[in-house]
Amino acid sequence: MLLGFGKRMDDLFVDVVRSELEVKQRNQQLIENRAEIEAALANAVKANKSKSQFLAAASHDLSQPLHAMSIFIGNLKQSVAGDEKQRDLVQKIEASSEILKQQFDGLLDMSRYDAGGVTVQKEMFDLYALCRLLVQNEEIIGQQDDTEVVITGESLEVHSDPVLLGRLIGNLLSNAVKYTDNGLVELKLHQADDKVLLTVSDTGCGFPDADKTRIFGDFVQLGNSARNRDKGAGLGLSIVRRISELLEIKVEVKSRPGVGSEFTLSIPDVSTVASLHTGRSVSASRYLDRSGKNDQSDCADLDGESVLVVDDDLTILDALTEYVVSRNGKILAAGSVEEALNFYQTENISFAIVDDMLGEGKSGLDLASILADEIALNRIFIVTGNIEPERVKILRSSSFEVFSKPLSTGKLDEIISQRMGKQKGQVRA
Repeated sequence: MLLGFGKRMDDLFVDVVRSELEVKQRNQQLIENRAEIEAALANAVKANKSKSQFLAAASHDLSQPLHAMSIFIGNLKQSVAGDEKQRDLVQKIEASSEILKQQFDGLLDMSRYDAGGVTVQKEMFDLYALCRLLVQNEEIIGQQDDTEVVITGESLEVHSDPVLLGRLIGNLLSNAVKYTDNGLVELKLHQADDKVLLTVSDTGCGFPDADKTRIFGDFVQLGNSARNRDKGAGLGLSIVRRISELLEIKVEVKSRPGVGSEFTLSIPDVSTVASLHTGRSVSASRYLDRSGKNDQSDCADLDGESVLVVDDDLTILDALTEYVVSRNGKILAAGSVEEALNFYQTENISFAIVDDMLGEGKSGLDLASILADEIALNRIFIVTGNIEPERVKILRSSSFEVFSKPLSTGKLDEIISQRMGKQKGQVRA
């Protein structure tokens, strides 16, 4: 019995030792597998960030041809105004260009957020005033499909980044309008304790609860299986997700297929403004998106006034030269700061359209500061394709209006017409 018991204990001991060795081997294998997975994940994250950083850094070069194309199309549209067939063809080209610009903007924004190239700059501002501008920006689009776009609520001041928050709200509104035909899109504002609740609701196609998370993915379009280009590229809500994370804003979603959708933002740091008119003014050129939806003005008439155009891209200079001439203006085209300063010394300049990135030496902002000694500040426009955070911050804090490329002729017509009407005579004698 003792021998038998000893044999069984010996077998049991061998089994325990074998099991321990097997466990150690499996643990070692798991450690090695985990290390490999972590290394692969780190490489993937690094590669994705490098891709995003490259796209963000290349934004200026990518925006240059789009900027020139937008101006050329505007010039062409003006020249065929009397020919219905050609006008229809140009409108189709313009629509395709607009889709391309929107997709470019979306991809560029995504790359900026993913590369960590976006800096949150909070300030106090009137949220209702910003929302009112955004609603006005979508009203014209909604009218095409018999969709009403309205805003209700109280005037509230919040502490947040107005540019990023404006983009977030604008994307929600744009998305609601795109997927609502012959219905209603409503933006509602109200205060709840120390937060403001902003709701964008629509009577569009809606979607099931199972898709509430998926809709915030990249290139996802639930109601556009045919990939209708008029409904965008499926980047709007993915950008909403990125911005809401940056601003620490909670987004809640409710939707029913065939009934509509509702997106609610919970925005912290809010205080009531005494009245709409006492709130801080909001500039449409700063907060509205770059797609040119607000370009509904008639062609500007420069009435012989001189326009200095400064850009180191000859194609853009050609496009802007044609634009100025077609608006009855005198063109002063400069490919460098030195050429621009020569014009400044010898000509009476009424307007200046200056690219910020002009190669080595002085920048467009430097040049604008020199021109401002003799030209009204609001007649000097800086145009840039640069999205580098520090540079954007410097430009935004300057005294000049700054526009992102691509810039349409419609927007140029709008701002020049405004300046011609309001600031006539406030130029160099």
